Amino acid sequence: MRAVIEPPPSARAVLPRGAALMVVAAVGFAVMNACAKEASLRLPFIEIAFARSLVGAVALALYARARGASLAIHNRRLMALRAGSGVAAMALTFYALSVSPLGEASALLNLTPLFVALLGAVFLGERPSPAIVVALCLGMAGALLVFQPRPGALSRGGVAAICASATAAVSMVSLRRLGDTESSEAVVTHFLAAGAVVTLVATAPVFVTPTARELSLLVVAGLSATVAQVTMTRAYAADVAARVGGMNYLQIVAGLALGAAVFGERPGALAWAGIAAILAAGAALVWSARRAPAQDGTSL
Repeated sequence: MRAVIEPPPSARAVLPRGAALMVVAAVGFAVMNACAKEASLRLPFIEIAFARSLVGAVALALYARARGASLAIHNRRLMALRAGSGVAAMALTFYALSVSPLGEASALLNLTPLFVALLGAVFLGERPSPAIVVALCLGMAGALLVFQPRPGALSRGGVAAICASATAAVSMVSLRRLGDTESSEAVVTHFLAAGAVVTLVATAPVFVTPTARELSLLVVAGLSATVAQVTMTRAYAADVAARVGGMNYLQIVAGLALGAAVFGERPGALAWAGIAAILAAGAALVWSARRAPAQDGTSL
């Protein structure tokens, strides 16, 4: 499993550590979103959140045990902040996916880097460089072109997606501090365990027995999200929060591709312009990351 979580050698030669890890995470989260969207056609969103948490917690605990990785938590207060904000973001994410088109939800869910850049500057003292600021603004403009908001058009799913982005940013910024004292496996396992307990209580009154196909979707969603969560945790521990967070924009492109392939959602001309802006933003972030060494002095 180690080989799955770490980026391939070819990526290590091109991208700094944090950026390469976030590419893997972006793909993993896009797969999770597509599986969750499909499962939500019949299953309650909170049940999907429970399955994602349970599958991930069990898989990661077994993985950590096989590797001999410590699951001890030293900074309990910060871990509580990470778990609480992460569980809230997860529930809001699955709700947004259940009521919104996949491409639209992916775009709004990936406004997180803007919140990350702001919080990173305020709480971590990481002032983003002009190149990062330009790239983040370009990515936001691309997300807006994909979503194409109009007065009065913001749905409940859209509001949930924006709130998920904000709470996810709180969770992600906390990873920069947790990475100094905790292992990636410990952080993600405790977050998923907390999520499993909270969503189990909420799922009980509305539980729907999944079919074999829906069960397979839930398992794939949980496993792909777990791989993505661990790589994201390592990425935020390895580099500047704003720069790493900007790579999240790749999820929009992956989400649109899966939305077209699986759900027949076809982006229009403005959406394609947004995709181009997002790709340009990602390229600018990679360029910035290559010019400035990763915080831990390593690169891939």
